[in-house]
Amino acid sequence: MRLTTNAKRDANEPEIIEALREDGLFVIQHSGKGGEPDLFVELKCGFYLPLEVKGKDGKLTQAQKDYRGRRIVVRDADDALAICRLMDHAFDVIKRGVGA
Repeated sequence: MRLTTNAKRDANEPEIIEALREDGLFVIQHSGKGGEPDLFVELKCGFYLPLEVKGKDGKLTQAQKDYRGRRIVVRDADDALAICRLMDHAFDVIKRGVGA
């Protein structure tokens, strides 16, 4: 799913999205306007993870630093997959613990 955007997209974003989708994750490509994260990824446990895609030397803009929500910066598909898998596991453990 992609929302209307005028924001500049990083060149590595399509590769990251493709890798996440191939891993079975639902990815929403967000507008990125007003400092909002580039991607929202629905983890397998049902939680959403906000990701900010940056190139090798990319830095957060002032709007991104000032944005009220948090995000995780990823620079390549391996980073994105690793953090999504880690967070999915962590949230799954929390969910199981709450129900125990």
